[in-house]
Amino acid sequence: MNLRIALVIMSMIFSSAAFAQLEIKGIQVDKAADCQYIASLEVRSGKFMNSCERNSPEFFKKVSFLDKTADMWVMLTPTGLVKALSVSNFEFDKAFSSLSAKFGEGKVEKSTIQNRMGAKFEQTTVIWIDGAVTLKLSKHGARINEPSLMLVGEEWLKESNEKSKPSTNL
Repeated sequence: MNLRIALVIMSMIFSSAAFAQLEIKGIQVDKAADCQYIASLEVRSGKFMNSCERNSPEFFKKVSFLDKTADMWVMLTPTGLVKALSVSNFEFDKAFSSLSAKFGEGKVEKSTIQNRMGAKFEQTTVIWIDGAVTLKLSKHGARINEPSLMLVGEEWLKESNEKSKPSTNL
């Protein structure tokens, strides 16, 4: 009996469940979008064409992230679930240390990437996985000098799998 309790406690200590659930700015994927909360993150003033409140499938926000103003894209399902979040325009090293402190040690992958001009760069990617939710931090995003952070879940994966199925419309 005591051995079983010890094993349960050990599994809790060493599992990712001991860390916070994967999220960005308090927003989780595969959960209903809290439009009021998402709107409160905006650091700009005014009304914007695409927004959660207007049921836009995706929209852009300027948010405070790691002591800097960052760009955040939010993508929703037709039923209003958050399917993905993407953040750019922040410092990679600060993101890496902050996310590791919050979510534990992620899997670090190193590779070499090349731009259109042939210049090569070392890419560092860190991945945290919690069930069907994945958080991916990349040193180089769409722009070589701009890191990216992407949070996706089951809804995103379902859509990606559907889009990648072979087509008979050739």
